[in-house]
Amino acid sequence: MKLKFGSWSLTPYLIVIAFIGLQSCGGGGSTPPAAADANPVGYYSGTLSTVSPVQNPVNANAKAIVDSDKFLMVHIDNTGSNSLLYKGTFTDITATTFTADVRIYHNGAFLRTATISNGTITEKSSMTATLSGTGDYTSTSFSLTYDTTINARTPIISVSADQWFVPTNTPTGFIFSNTAATEITNTYENIAIVHDALKGCGVANIALIDVASEQVGRIRTYTANYTTSDLCENFVSDFSMTAYMTTFDSVVGGTNDDRYLWITYNDNNFFADALVKQ
Repeated sequence: MKLKFGSWSLTPYLIVIAFIGLQSCGGGGSTPPAAADANPVGYYSGTLSTVSPVQNPVNANAKAIVDSDKFLMVHIDNTGSNSLLYKGTFTDITATTFTADVRIYHNGAFLRTATISNGTITEKSSMTATLSGTGDYTSTSFSLTYDTTINARTPIISVSADQWFVPTNTPTGFIFSNTAATEITNTYENIAIVHDALKGCGVANIALIDVASEQVGRIRTYTANYTTSDLCENFVSDFSMTAYMTTFDSVVGGTNDDRYLWITYNDNNFFADALVKQ
């Protein structure tokens, strides 16, 4: 059979060949592959600002440790008057956007929840978002920068008995407790910046777990279990604390890895600080 078009004709076979040719040349409108989902893991620093109450300063310093499933962003205030933790659990990461459920802590205690519906992550570059919710500290925006220098640096070598404490030099912090530096002993002393629920608590031989980051070993996590034998001053019942820790530079261009960002939390309480090697 031939199809006639004026003075010329085409067989069905030629029509099929022409169609296949259009497909191979992209004439069929093929869809480009979707962008890969951003990997958020790393150490970040930047600023956060709140509308209610208004943060002072407006753009407060913020630091964050981000894992594949969560972010922990803190504003550290060693006067004890305005320390903040935003613990965000990612509910979705698609390409460069993310959503999250957020728990907000203030001065060592859980305060309330909020959500993020349209955050942005540019892999190994930045992370930004605005929270929404009801109550103080829910109207918060933040802008964080992935520290390309620190995240790419080989982890520092720790040895047994290396001590990292809060800047006031009280033994609130941790001590590496074995020769391989894969375990720590942790204590919270009775000082103003420690929440009452944690004062006096301590536990030994906590196993550290490496987080799969750009340089494995730079970010570590652990879970510490506190029981009646740990003699917490305000002990009520057994509890546990999850922690993340990573080294960073206190001054750009200064001594490498001279601070340990230490963030510890559970559903009710948190403590975070930039620890100094003793």
